[in-house]
Amino acid sequence: MGVGSGTALGWGTLLGFGEETTWGTKITATNFMEFSSESLKKTIEEEKLESLGTGRSFARRVQKEVGVEGSISYNLHPVDGIKLLKHALMGTVTSAVIGATVGYNHTFSASDMSSITQKGLSFEVRPDKDTTTAFYFTGCRVNEFKISGEIGKPIAAEVSLIGKDATTGAFATTTAAYSPANPFMFNHVTFQFDGTIASMTSTSVENIVSFELSINNNLQSDENARSLGTDLLTALPPGRRDISLSVVQRYDTTTAFDRFRQGSQGAVRLKFDTGQTIGSALTTYSMFIDLPKVYYKSVETEIGGAEIITHNVEFSPIGDTTTSSGNDITVSVTNSVTTYA
Repeated sequence: MGVGSGTALGWGTLLGFGEETTWGTKITATNFMEFSSESLKKTIEEEKLESLGTGRSFARRVQKEVGVEGSISYNLHPVDGIKLLKHALMGTVTSAVIGATVGYNHTFSASDMSSITQKGLSFEVRPDKDTTTAFYFTGCRVNEFKISGEIGKPIAAEVSLIGKDATTGAFATTTAAYSPANPFMFNHVTFQFDGTIASMTSTSVENIVSFELSINNNLQSDENARSLGTDLLTALPPGRRDISLSVVQRYDTTTAFDRFRQGSQGAVRLKFDTGQTIGSALTTYSMFIDLPKVYYKSVETEIGGAEIITHNVEFSPIGDTTTSSGNDITVSVTNSVTTYA
């Protein structure tokens, strides 16, 4: 049978990942997640040499730097794929039992990757239900993590990755297990703004129409992350972590513009709560994203017709140096998983 004569369908695809003990050394996937799309690929730079003496055609072609890049898009879920948050924030995770031993709270702190034992991820993608063959992507780290929400849709997540190498092999398992919990939806979102996280109450809640949060690790993968003697990356350190948040609100007051104009400092909390209880525990699948120190970067009110007027608000989060943590972001997740160590 000739190449291309068969058919593989996306609905039969499986995707899983594992935490590497040595960066770039493949480890079998133990975490599986449903996803909307993925674009992971191996890249090999090439060059046609500009040598003279061989006529008008190029006579020599060489391969150069090898790498991995791409992204995975999925519906943000309170269980499946949450471990990616640890690698997006590059810090520690503290877990504690809530009430009955079926509910657990996990606090993800941001750091510089030095505190993470597993400093890389191996991804496996099986593109066809009728085969056990998978693509392996090793030495992957999270370059950017985005979460966004809009009316009528699940909360969307996208993780952009940079990695070391890729090959093929057998997929980790013939079946993949997923949590029975539902993903976060638009109606599970609460937005709060106040002077500090600690001072937030029910009066801190503000209505928003949509939002997008981005955590950019600015991974350094240029020539200075490479070494002579190999075509693979020999380092993949993070640069400055840059966090951005934008929201769309209905315009009904100049409060947001006044905060922007006055350079007011505040704090933002994004809360997601499915309302679905965790077993017999008196708690629900939920997530809190805290930005303890933010400034209004811009407030744009555009009027283009007779419709409801909205304004686009951009926030500039920075490290909260007034506390011992110094974090620019902290994420807390409540679910049925015991630990993310």
